[in-house]
Amino acid sequence: MRRKTAKQQAAARRRTTRKVIVSLLALLVSWTPLSVQAGLLADSVSSFKIGADLSRRAAQEAAVRQAAAILTTVIASTPDTDGDPFPEPPPFVIGTGPAGGGLLPTGVGAPLSDGYGGMLGYCAWDNGAVVGGGNRLAGSASDTGAPAFAVVSAGLDGVFNRSCAQIAAGTNNLNDDYVVAMSTAQIRQGVGGTVYFGDPVADMTALGALTGASQKNGELRLVKADNTLWRWNTVGGAWSSVGNASTFSNISVTGGSVNGAVIGNITPASGAFTTLSGALTGNVTGDLTGNVTGNLTGNATTATTATTATRLLSPATISITGDATWSVSFNGSQNVSSALALLPTGVSPGTYGSSTSTAVFTVDAAGRIVLAGNALVTPDWIAISGKPTTLSGYGVTGIDAAPIGATTPSSGRFTTLAASGALTVGGSVTASSFSGSGAALNSLNADSIASGTLAVARGGTGLGTVPANGQLLIGNGSGYVLAGLTGTANQIIVTPASGSITLSLPQDIATTSTPTFGGLTLSGALSGTTATFTNVKTGDGTVGAPGYAFSADATTGLYRPAAGQLAAGVAGARGLWLTAGSTAVGSGALASDSAVTNYNTAVGSGALGSNTTGAYNVAIGSGGLQLNTTGSSNTAVGNSALKANTMGFDNVATGTNALIVNTVGDHNSANGSNSLQANIGGSYNAADGAYALFSNISGSYNVASGANALYWNNADKNTAIGHGAMGKNSSGTSNTALGYAAGDTATVYIS
Repeated sequence: MRRKTAKQQAAARRRTTRKVIVSLLALLVSWTPLSVQAGLLADSVSSFKIGADLSRRAAQEAAVRQAAAILTTVIASTPDTDGDPFPEPPPFVIGTGPAGGGLLPTGVGAPLSDGYGGMLGYCAWDNGAVVGGGNRLAGSASDTGAPAFAVVSAGLDGVFNRSCAQIAAGTNNLNDDYVVAMSTAQIRQGVGGTVYFGDPVADMTALGALTGASQKNGELRLVKADNTLWRWNTVGGAWSSVGNASTFSNISVTGGSVNGAVIGNITPASGAFTTLSGALTGNVTGDLTGNVTGNLTGNATTATTATTATRLLSPATISITGDATWSVSFNGSQNVSSALALLPTGVSPGTYGSSTSTAVFTVDAAGRIVLAGNALVTPDWIAISGKPTTLSGYGVTGIDAAPIGATTPSSGRFTTLAASGALTVGGSVTASSFSGSGAALNSLNADSIASGTLAVARGGTGLGTVPANGQLLIGNGSGYVLAGLTGTANQIIVTPASGSITLSLPQDIATTSTPTFGGLTLSGALSGTTATFTNVKTGDGTVGAPGYAFSADATTGLYRPAAGQLAAGVAGARGLWLTAGSTAVGSGALASDSAVTNYNTAVGSGALGSNTTGAYNVAIGSGGLQLNTTGSSNTAVGNSALKANTMGFDNVATGTNALIVNTVGDHNSANGSNSLQANIGGSYNAADGAYALFSNISGSYNVASGANALYWNNADKNTAIGHGAMGKNSSGTSNTALGYAAGDTATVYIS
């Protein structure tokens, strides 16, 4: 079963109260004469109202006290966020609450309403030296008795009459508002506790700042710097340590006093010791200025410069090892020096290099010469003089036993070399060109070709570069280049390897695969048997061009008029409007209402069509409350019910044309077709039955139960129960008629 809201529960209680009143009225009518029924009716209604008010007031006060107790517990258990140290209450929620404040925050476990549909108000102050803001009012900088928060009920009149400023000032008894305010001191004490634990402070300086009337006698505080506990003594006006006296070592003192005596006794109050005598045991933290007379045992962890020192207690030997040796004894009494001796590297002393040789050295990483020698120098051929000019000068007398110079110059340079047989060359052959087709070069080993490239025109590549993994020969219009395939980000992935190239996609696209896309735009139709979409988004759209529309009807679909609103357009006109507080169904329904928190419901063409600021109205039926602008808490069910109402409030009309012309009348109830049809300004009328109180315009406090009852009435305080009862009464007042056509013979009745 769904749990009823606070407003639904309040409505249920009102319905139950009305049922009891009706039952008692029925007994009253059956047991008492007609002459006294009117007076008893008024007294009964007044008694029931007093009882209902007392019950509601008790519920309001209980809800306020419960919310204040829960908030106190929550705040006391929440660490101080700004360290001032005053606890911060949760910020208020923007809403209709006391001036300067708002409503209770959700999520803290406190009741948000008084059980009768009235929301609880809330004021929150940020006390202390640090003010953070954020839906908290600026409070007192030091007074722990100033309010930290207040929970407020609007009382029986439903109006928050007292502002947060008045509550902070202690202004009381101005109205029926019920207020429970809690100060910082009360929060520290707790809901019902008697032991005072203040927030921890950073150090003794922060603790010393907490003095005066804001401290409770016996209040305890923890100093986080040295993890000590201190108690406030109101009589002496000072903090005292909690625990026995102890002896401490390794104490670092900077300024101030020790046990009430100024540091140094007769020395400056800054805390500097001008003279310190006796044995000093323990660590000294900080700079030491002055002379030390006596032995100093221990280490100085920070290098500093002493003013004077006579000598070291024991001499120290300082030495160097490695590529050189050096040592000296030093006691600090005087400067010392000693010669540095280099170690041999193994290189023989001498002079290296000559006219026919060059010196060669090996140097290690430290820059030392660890190897030295000579290397012969071979001069360039062109630099050698007196070279032979013929082959015979070099000892060459013939080729294959044939004397050089038979048909060629004897200089040994062949301008042309023709051979009909095999030509064997032991060295390299240099020529500008070769004649012939080269057909006989059928056993030429290509591995012996050590340089050059084969042109593209000769069937080669024109390249002499070894391709890397995944590179291909790709034509560029004039030849080839070595290049790899290039993929497209998020589309084609190219993975080169040794002897292979792998092409892949970011995800599988087989017929059995389920690829995932961040977005998808289709220019054609999406067809298939099933489709599942999550987080589908589109633009806001308009009433004429909805964001979600139909392919066959582009002006019908869903759109978003503003943040937190959903609407449906039908053929270019708004047919549905949903907000967090209001609902409109039908063409022209709530057409003028732009406030999403008026909490109106309109179902039917033109229902509540003119409403601007009216709130908590319900109109079901074409034309229901159509002209209402500012009237609130009206209910109209039926075609044109309460159609002309503009400012009237708390009216209920059920049936076609019920209260159709009412404009400013309030607290009327019309149940039946055409009941109270002519009413304009009359109030507190109840008509139950078709045409009941049909002609009433301004009469008030009338009750008509039955078709045509009080049909022509336009007076006040008449009660007619039965079909046609007092149907002809027009101006008579304070009459009662019970039964079919009772009192229907006269037009003026005076009780």
